[in-house]
Amino acid sequence: MEFMFSTWKLIPAALVAGTLVVGLTARPPRSPVAAGELIRLVFAVTALYLVGAVALLDHRTPLAVIVFATGLALCGLAVWLSRGDNPPPQDDGGGGGGQHPPHQPTPPPDFDFDWSFYEDQLREPVA
Repeated sequence: MEFMFSTWKLIPAALVAGTLVVGLTARPPRSPVAAGELIRLVFAVTALYLVGAVALLDHRTPLAVIVFATGLALCGLAVWLSRGDNPPPQDDGGGGGGQHPPHQPTPPPDFDFDWSFYEDQLREPVA
């Protein structure tokens, strides 16, 4: 019976690890996913975590492990979907003919600073 007890812990852990590895290393989807859909997926993951926490507080550990593992698997899916190819911005600031001219840095303001007084103060010993 001890073997079965540790197996039900090992299988979800392996599935979660595999899902996260695939989500990070697989080729990104061909088309980008809308941000609203990713937000809904993250809310679903959060709801699963809350259900898992309630199950854990109710001492239903196997159910909590399954729900947490499902939430983590959906997290891996969200990671993979968020890696979709996004179109380039219209103006990347590179001066390549976008709608706006490239950003020109503003020159520093002119101010009169007495460097000789500053250097004299540095040379005087501190009492």
